[in-house]
Amino acid sequence: LLLCCDRAARLPCCIQGRSASRLGGVNTMPLLAACTGTTVVGLWDVDQQEEGHTVAVPHPPLDVGRTLSDMDLAPSGPFLSVVSGGNRVEVFETDGDRKRLMTIVPSSPVQRCHSCAISNAGDLIATAAADFGVQIWSAETGECLSTIPMPQIRTMMFSGDDGQLACADGRVMRIFSRVSHGNYAKTRALRGHRRRVLGMSWHPDGVLLASTALEPNALVYDVESGQTTELHHFDGAGGAEGATGVTQAVAFCPRGDVLAFGTTQMGVTIVSVATLENTYRVAMPATAGRLWQLSWDPLGATLAVACTGEVVLLSRSSADGGDSDGEGGDLLAVSTVLRDVMATSFLSLAFARELALPPK
Repeated sequence: LLLCCDRAARLPCCIQGRSASRLGGVNTMPLLAACTGTTVVGLWDVDQQEEGHTVAVPHPPLDVGRTLSDMDLAPSGPFLSVVSGGNRVEVFETDGDRKRLMTIVPSSPVQRCHSCAISNAGDLIATAAADFGVQIWSAETGECLSTIPMPQIRTMMFSGDDGQLACADGRVMRIFSRVSHGNYAKTRALRGHRRRVLGMSWHPDGVLLASTALEPNALVYDVESGQTTELHHFDGAGGAEGATGVTQAVAFCPRGDVLAFGTTQMGVTIVSVATLENTYRVAMPATAGRLWQLSWDPLGATLAVACTGEVVLLSRSSADGGDSDGEGGDLLAVSTVLRDVMATSFLSLAFARELALPPK
């Protein structure tokens, strides 16, 4: 399932995918879906091969017919939702005929829908509108199950078990805990940023939440205690660097061992979750342009980086290679660069969160 949002909301678009493996002797690869800043969603099967080399096989793009502003992909990839064409969220199949499954129209009478998020179980879709708040919908029927009256929410994300929903309210991270199916109640607020939050990522165990804002660095919260750790970009010599600019994106690896965060100026910095200390940095190609969003494949083998000019795939390898700084094995390095002549830019991205069969 693919969920898409309207470009008029002036927010980054998304990319998502499915990971490569073998299930019961059937070759399965992660589907990567990328909003392009136009009406088109690009689709690729991504397969990490030996020596850390990644191959991306393109599929015919999905043309939604309306300019996009946000997207999310169902955990196993059979459908995606897109915020498109005004105050609506449209849900499409990614397999077969890629038909439109449903259209969700949030209750906001004036403002356009800003963003969307699909639960990890694939049964819920959350939408956010600036003047109304967050609404949670059944992904099967399109029925509105609950409403959270928080009008300033711009981005949100379900925890790994869907037991918590994190919503960014300006500089504050609001945490909502599940009361019943499709119903969430506010439990705590996490503070630490001085400017508006841009992105977030849950650790797989739901204990830690990382976020970025209109600031040079990132924060990691212990959700229960509220304790924060500030992350600085790696300077290539083992220390922290006073980076300028905005840390646009952050993503915990599904393996739970590392965290990636990045800026246009500094590239992608890799942090050890065990110590919350920087390990190394990966520079983006000179042609990449502005860095918008990060997303790991379900196995934690490939990190996709959405940039203005292209999608950059970083793959884990047994040796330090490419543009990475650091020592030791199992490092990430630039493997593949995806470009699309139909795309004016790739503004965001995300992988599907479970293994699934490739599209037909």
